[in-house]
Amino acid sequence: MKKLTFFILIIAAGITACSTTKKKDDLSQKLDPNAPEYMAKNATTIYTEDTKLKMKMEAKVQMRFTDGNERYPEGIFITTFNQDGKEQSTLVADSAIYFYKDHLYRAMGNVVLNDKNKGQKLETNLLNFNNESGDIFTDDSVKITTEGATTFGVGMKANQNDPDDYEIQNITGTISE
Repeated sequence: MKKLTFFILIIAAGITACSTTKKKDDLSQKLDPNAPEYMAKNATTIYTEDTKLKMKMEAKVQMRFTDGNERYPEGIFITTFNQDGKEQSTLVADSAIYFYKDHLYRAMGNVVLNDKNKGQKLETNLLNFNNESGDIFTDDSVKITTEGATTFGVGMKANQNDPDDYEIQNITGTISE
């Protein structure tokens, strides 16, 4: 009798395992192949270098896809820090995308980059950042406000390693204060 009960339990466990596998297979076939593999709400990501805080990125929604790309559809807020751990700059945008293969972040919609050390502010609707080369660029309209002037233009190139050396491609006007 004990052997029969043990045998029935093993068969029942096998049937349950098979039916669970079948349900998982059915579920994975129903998922949209373009759906994110990971999604977080109210996400905060901290980047450090040699145990020192370098950047903090906050997003209402963060989605990561199987190809390594990421989307931040409900806005992004980034704060960078200097060697002493003091706030250096902030960037805010309505949404953003990270293109994994190109090492490229693209911030979109009401993009505002404030450099607190230099007292400069960049405003545009599209800003790209290559995190491998450090290049920062846009082909969109830009407005750069410094302590003494506001410059308007179309297109801008800069590099995070030498932020003082930026170039506005087509200056359309300057207002001196």
